Amino acid sequence: MNDHSQHSTLCLFSQQTLQRRGILSFRLLLKKKVLKIALELMKKTSVALIIKMLVLIAELSSFV
Repeated sequence: MNDHSQHSTLCLFSQQTLQRRGILSFRLLLKKKVLKIALELMKKTSVALIIKMLVLIAELSSFV
């Protein structure tokens, strides 16, 4: 009886640790994806800003 209860608690503990590890790895994956998306957005916005700046410069130079 005692051995069985120890075994069940051990199984429960291992399940909890696996769940925690799963959650941690999921969070890590999520962070990586968020960072990747943020980097892509930064690249896109910087390119868009550069294009806007070039257009502005072109417009200003056409006025002068």
